Amino acid sequence: MGKDKHRRVYTHKPTPRKTIPSSSTQTRIHKVFSDAPVIQRPTQNHEHRDLEHPDPSDFVWPGDDTEHTEGLTNDSENPPAGDTCPSGIRVKLKAKRYVNSYRDSYLNATLIQEGCGRFARNCSQCRGADPRYRCRTCHGGRMLCRKCVLKKHQDEPLHIIEEWKNAYFQAISLQKLGMRYQLGHPSGDICPLAKPGHVDFIVIASNGIHRINLDFCGCTQALTNCDQLLEIAWWPATPLEPQTAATMDVLRMFHIVNLQARTPPTDFYIALEQMTDGCGLQKLPDRLPQWMLMLREWRHIKMAKCAGRGFDAAGIEATKQGELAIPCRACPHPEINLPIGWEHAPDNVRWLYALILAQDANFKLKGRLRSNDEKDPPLGSGWATFVNDEGYQKHLARFSTQSEEISHCVTFAALSKVNSKGWKGLRATGVGSVSCARHEMFQPNGTGDLQKGERYANMDFIFLSSIAKMTLPMITISYDIACQWHKNFLTRMKDMPLNLQIPPHVQLRYHVPKFHLPAHTERCHAPYSFNYTKWVGRTDGEGIEQNWSSLNGAARCVAIMTPGGRQDTLDDFCNFSNWRKTVGLGDTLLRKLTLAIPEAIIQHRAFQTFTASLHEEHSDKLTEWEDQIQAWELDKSKPCPYELPRNEVTLADVKQQLAEEEHQKVENGEGSTAELSPSGFVILGLEIEEYQQSLRADAAKQSLTSGQTTSLQTHRTDLLKKINKYTQVQTTYMPFLRRHVDIRDQDNNSSKPELINIFLPSSIPTETRSAVCTHGLPEIEDRLRYGQATEALSHLRHQLWARTNLQDQIERKINTHRIRYCTAWEALVSLQGLGGWTAILQPLKREDIRGLHERAMTKEELEEHQRIQAMADPPTVGDSAPFEENIPTVEFGPGLKLGEGRRTLSWIWYTASDEELSSNAIHASIRVEWVKARARAYRWKEEVLLLEEEM
Repeated sequence: MGKDKHRRVYTHKPTPRKTIPSSSTQTRIHKVFSDAPVIQRPTQNHEHRDLEHPDPSDFVWPGDDTEHTEGLTNDSENPPAGDTCPSGIRVKLKAKRYVNSYRDSYLNATLIQEGCGRFARNCSQCRGADPRYRCRTCHGGRMLCRKCVLKKHQDEPLHIIEEWKNAYFQAISLQKLGMRYQLGHPSGDICPLAKPGHVDFIVIASNGIHRINLDFCGCTQALTNCDQLLEIAWWPATPLEPQTAATMDVLRMFHIVNLQARTPPTDFYIALEQMTDGCGLQKLPDRLPQWMLMLREWRHIKMAKCAGRGFDAAGIEATKQGELAIPCRACPHPEINLPIGWEHAPDNVRWLYALILAQDANFKLKGRLRSNDEKDPPLGSGWATFVNDEGYQKHLARFSTQSEEISHCVTFAALSKVNSKGWKGLRATGVGSVSCARHEMFQPNGTGDLQKGERYANMDFIFLSSIAKMTLPMITISYDIACQWHKNFLTRMKDMPLNLQIPPHVQLRYHVPKFHLPAHTERCHAPYSFNYTKWVGRTDGEGIEQNWSSLNGAARCVAIMTPGGRQDTLDDFCNFSNWRKTVGLGDTLLRKLTLAIPEAIIQHRAFQTFTASLHEEHSDKLTEWEDQIQAWELDKSKPCPYELPRNEVTLADVKQQLAEEEHQKVENGEGSTAELSPSGFVILGLEIEEYQQSLRADAAKQSLTSGQTTSLQTHRTDLLKKINKYTQVQTTYMPFLRRHVDIRDQDNNSSKPELINIFLPSSIPTETRSAVCTHGLPEIEDRLRYGQATEALSHLRHQLWARTNLQDQIERKINTHRIRYCTAWEALVSLQGLGGWTAILQPLKREDIRGLHERAMTKEELEEHQRIQAMADPPTVGDSAPFEENIPTVEFGPGLKLGEGRRTLSWIWYTASDEELSSNAIHASIRVEWVKARARAYRWKEEVLLLEEEM
């Protein structure tokens, strides 16, 4: 072995790409062999050198005799930027700003600020000797004498002064230097009738908390003490005998920080205390209660100012309900943004002037029990986004014992929270609110506290209050439990005050937000879907959920507020959210319109192409479908064209039938005396079979953790118990199994029970099955397998629907249901052979597994997909074993390629009913596809028209 030994190492060369790659893509590399740098062996003098952390001087690049460490700081021991060794490895240095560090200079500058600086010998104003004071607030921090510092700050009483004493600066207030601040007169003037303020007058400013000597003007025409403070932009804590004030600058600063960053007022006040005295050496006055009161007053007055109440001769007391709320400029408002004569427009135009609202509840915005409303009422009850509290409480008092609403759809969290026990110590368990569904702005008088979950009594009052002033002909409501809430809504409305009741001519339409709709039962999907409802455009109804995300940040601080303060604060937050959206409304609508116009064109052409492809052979059906969809849109009780007719036999149905039959046999004295009935025995076998499939998938995972290994062993133990129970009963129903089937090797698999063959009737050869099985076991398994196959096919369709969003997880579930179906199908073939049943339950090929809105890949697309898969990295350690990949599909998109309008569906969608494969089933599937394409085209066209009207 020579001194200069060469090794083979990997070097990294970037892969050239035609497209513009991201930063992560640019680092993608190929592995190439090349010679490594020559390693200079340590000499005799370095035999004790640390080999785990070698010195950079031990490494010499081939062909270079110099050390590449010149000009580097101690922080870096790499070759200079731009140097590349012959092996192809490029060494990257730190950026220059780290190499040429100026940290010492910055550190020295901060230390200099702790001293007097270079100009400390003379006063910067009068040039007198021995100046001892400086202002930390003024620019530059020049040294001043006592006389000059008072003169300079006669109009700046809130600046922070420091005195050089004992070789360091100490804080000293202008009050201690003898300064008095005069109000009510021009700068420099002294009132001859001055009235001294409180001896401990406190001003809260953006740079800290200050004690000042204050003189009010006592002249004949002088303003009140409160007005004199307001005149210089100081907000008094009380209008009578003020002892505390806050500058409007600090109130404005906190207001913005609180609304944007959700900083609690207590934290902000503590930060001001830290700015005043970070060491805690001074005893600062406690003005937190006054600070909270001034903030609340500031919010209220700012809302009134923004609403224009200062220009009303009647004053702020004449404010109407909801007048302080910032309205949505894009929603229809009669006599404001609607054309003249809009009431007489035809239906195909008047829908543009309809209102689309969304309502929901938020249980994060809780309010604790602290005081009652009589002690702490809101400053303007019902003036902004909250409902009028007096009328609201009177209404709720009548429904204090309202019983729990029973859901007939699904178990909603909203309804289950009504009788929850987690409300102890809370005055409000959350808030309910109404916003416009298209622009996500809180409605005036559309928010209220919830006392006991999401009761109808609360939500009805809040909703009706939000539309009390509306005179529009049609209102669409989005609510996650609309299917349940609307049933008796009109009946409950009769118990409301007359001013809240909706006129009879107003049409109400109820829908469920798009994201929430899949959680409902299938019978709710089409009637309450925005996608299948005309005159709503592409509204999703989920906008109010985004409003909660902006309010939830304030939940921590409003939870501990008094009732009135909490309501005033939430009013302010709702208005802030509305204002931010109002400012960006033009850009938002333009962006949506830019996306909607091309999409509307694509969907319209796709629908036209689809219709044209059907017209030649199904023209009569097209007319029938058009009449059916129009009738259903007018009356949702009519047959729904968006649903496939289905009458599937599930495994649960077959189990129930078998249980009823066996119960009848027992009543007739014909039942089996074994521990399990014949059907129970076969059902147990099917359960074991599925349990084994699941365990085989778990056991195939690589590098299991200790917890996963323990869980796997526990499941194996449970499975083995089930198999032992099954084999004990098997001797009753399959007494001659051992005579005809060799089962001697079964005991060898007890450590891996997922590999044990349990010998269901379908696994016994046909010629010996009748001799092995008794009590009609093959017929029982035949019926159960048929239900299992149809149920698996139904689940397969469901997973295909969901595959778009959860690709990898859903692909595994699809593969599981495919295996389950194929197992059941093979068992059916073994039990009864091929026959008429295969017209419905066909052999399932991998290319048959595609969604209703998907097509199989073309040959070129499949080759490209396989090429990309081959280039992908292999699974890392810990990943589960790869499953047999389903053939990839392509979603039927807007490409309008030749033949896509006539695309065929997989046979699995034709078997969605109990009918045999026939033209009627084909027409039903095509009908669903056609009406959905029609709905997409119409909704996008409506979206364009709505956006144009809103703009």
